[in-house]
Amino acid sequence: MLQMYLLILDSPEEECKFRALYYSYSKLLHYVARGILKDDMLAEDAVQETFIRVAKNFAKVGAVDCPQTRKFLVVIVRRVSLTMLDKREPAEADEAIETRTAEISYEQYQTQERYADVVDNILMLSETYKQVLYLHYVFQYTAAEIANLLELPVETVKKRIQRGKKIVMDRVAKGADPHE
Repeated sequence: MLQMYLLILDSPEEECKFRALYYSYSKLLHYVARGILKDDMLAEDAVQETFIRVAKNFAKVGAVDCPQTRKFLVVIVRRVSLTMLDKREPAEADEAIETRTAEISYEQYQTQERYADVVDNILMLSETYKQVLYLHYVFQYTAAEIANLLELPVETVKKRIQRGKKIVMDRVAKGADPHE
């Protein structure tokens, strides 16, 4: 499978770097995807899709052993996994939710529901705010890390976090459906 990715890359240096990336992070990405999808085969599909996306945009990948690269890969595999989860048959998705709900307490469930509402509202924002808030609140990036990743000034990122947070909090306070 690794050979397929290497066909996308342009130089032997990129191939070497990609191999190191693949061997360093494939197990972590599988673990993250498995936590979301609750299925090993689907998790493997999510990891493969993640590495295809990374290979296509390999110029954006920094050093293999840096925290930003690790977080970047986790962001991608989570997005891929959540998209796959959304595309599953409704009965399968309901079953997965029921299973997860049975394993947690009522207070944890309420907290997760509120968190899910906030995340849903973040995902419905314009790209300007969505990227910054998602990286900040879901993946715990600092403003400086986001600025570095998105190649924006730190003050711009801080302002987008502030404005986006206000929009989301207003929507959540009103009880607005994020899908409207």
